[in-house]
Amino acid sequence: LLDNTYLAWLIAVGAGLLAVLVLRTLQAITRQRLARLAARTMTRWDDYVVEMIAQTRLLFWMIAGLLVGSLLLDLPGRAQSAITVGFVIALLVQAGIWTGVLINSVVADYRKKAHKENPADATTLTLIGLAGRTAVWALVVLLVLDNLGVNITALVAGLGIGGVAVALALQNILGDLFASLSIVLDKPFVVGDFLNLGEHM
Repeated sequence: LLDNTYLAWLIAVGAGLLAVLVLRTLQAITRQRLARLAARTMTRWDDYVVEMIAQTRLLFWMIAGLLVGSLLLDLPGRAQSAITVGFVIALLVQAGIWTGVLINSVVADYRKKAHKENPADATTLTLIGLAGRTAVWALVVLLVLDNLGVNITALVAGLGIGGVAVALALQNILGDLFASLSIVLDKPFVVGDFLNLGEHM
């Protein structure tokens, strides 16, 4: 089958499944040990690592197992290249998930502190978290497209021109958006303040 014996295919499938089992087991063991260690420390960064490890998807390990199994076979160049590119894309998506979890955890911790110490910072932190996650996933999408052979230079230039056109068409909406950002950053009022604006209270 595809210039490989059935025995070679069985060995490759077994190696791939074993790799998934080993990686998943290592993930569980590492998470448990780090969780116990994190419980005894004062810093929160080890807790963030535990949360990131917990969000490692099974699909990512399955694609890694597929790559391991394919290395034991004599596959055509295109097939092997497709599997490698698939693994790189899965790694990029998983890295995006890890980074998103890290951003969410850090922002959540700082938001808790802000509610106690400076309520005005709570809204700003939410905005920063959203901007960080958006930037991360935009970068992941661009890297995935680059690995798929898409010319992202032309894409980014096209998006820039399209962005100018959209900005001109949505001037009023964008004006309201930037006004809201100005309120968030300038902090004329904070969470818990009572507001009286004309007829509205």
